[in-house]
Amino acid sequence: SRFYHKSLKMKNKFQPNKIVIHCTMTMNDRDLTRNEIMDMCPDAKHDPMPYHKIIDLEGRVISGKKNSEHCDHIGRESASALSYAYIGGIDADTGEVCNTMNDAQRDTLIFLLRCDKARHPEWTIHGANEFMPTTSPNFDVQEFLKSINLSNPENK
Repeated sequence: SRFYHKSLKMKNKFQPNKIVIHCTMTMNDRDLTRNEIMDMCPDAKHDPMPYHKIIDLEGRVISGKKNSEHCDHIGRESASALSYAYIGGIDADTGEVCNTMNDAQRDTLIFLLRCDKARHPEWTIHGANEFMPTTSPNFDVQEFLKSINLSNPENK
């Protein structure tokens, strides 16, 4: 029975093969705490943290879920995806939904993606808008990857 338990755990272990980029769809003039982000998902009381890493307005990384833990952020695709989000997505001056990522957030996101791709070159990187009817992260992730000389493996 002990052997059965270990093999069962290994079978259900979260094994990411992609990173999905989001924004928090909040105003870009105010940082959010980890608890505030969790409070944004009241329907997910059993697992209210939708992100693995959150990039605040200063470019600091707020830890969300552990990279070894599954979190539901894009439906069925979540089973194999890490989720990174930058705080923002709505321009505080205009109320427009747009890419509000500032230079510090952009630099941090690039750093995180380069580190992950160095460790896991087979992983793919996507925007949440590639899997769901949303605008998040409010920019074209594939164009962004080209602009920073990162690419996804072919046929992924």
